[in-house]
Amino acid sequence: MALTVEVEMDAWNNLFFFEQSGDSPGDELWHSRFHTNEVRRCVVGTNRWMIDYRKDGGRLTYWFDGTNLVEERASAAKGVWSTEFSSSTDGNPGRPVRVADLMPFDWSAKAYWFALCSGTCLKQPGRTLYPPDDIWKETLAVPGWRDEVETFRDALGLPKSVTLQATNGQIVFQYRAHATTNAFGWTFPLEFYGVQYGNGAEGWCVELTFKGRVTAIEPAASEDLAVPAEVLRRAKRWED
Repeated sequence: MALTVEVEMDAWNNLFFFEQSGDSPGDELWHSRFHTNEVRRCVVGTNRWMIDYRKDGGRLTYWFDGTNLVEERASAAKGVWSTEFSSSTDGNPGRPVRVADLMPFDWSAKAYWFALCSGTCLKQPGRTLYPPDDIWKETLAVPGWRDEVETFRDALGLPKSVTLQATNGQIVFQYRAHATTNAFGWTFPLEFYGVQYGNGAEGWCVELTFKGRVTAIEPAASEDLAVPAEVLRRAKRWED
């Protein structure tokens, strides 16, 4: 299935930092806290997916083909300038502390992944889920967490709810599907949202929030889920 999805994301740790640094109304650096939602196209299958983002002639595309997670970046000025891949059996972009994520610092892409592309990962026994914002590797300071996941009961298996709870009882991350629809026997969220928490200088607080909605769903061709051969030919392995 091919879906058009928009997400609004706020990194609260960044916003508060900028305010404390003098980025406030009247300053030259000030920008409105309201912004246009980011729109990406997602193509989803039971063991493959694609997340594509295009803006101002640029393109950022991720594919998961069942054995590899591939990223390609292109711009109007440079053309294709970066193509990388990493072996993966479940498409999970998250990695543990001291290991870079496979979608490094692309927080919103991980929000799309949680909502629409995580079904393969959630079916894996012993999988580990990670918060979408990579900053947890520097700030969380907890020995680990457990996940509580409820999925929709179909072959796609997308999450209805996800909670990551630290061993000390603190909630680390929460995701919820707010409204749903059924398309060709699969359940998709029409609206979804998530909250990530961190342990900063002032104690536990909200670090990141996102909310998204699906604005279009349509059948996808099989080639939409395949990584183009020319992309695989120029791909270089991500540094582990």
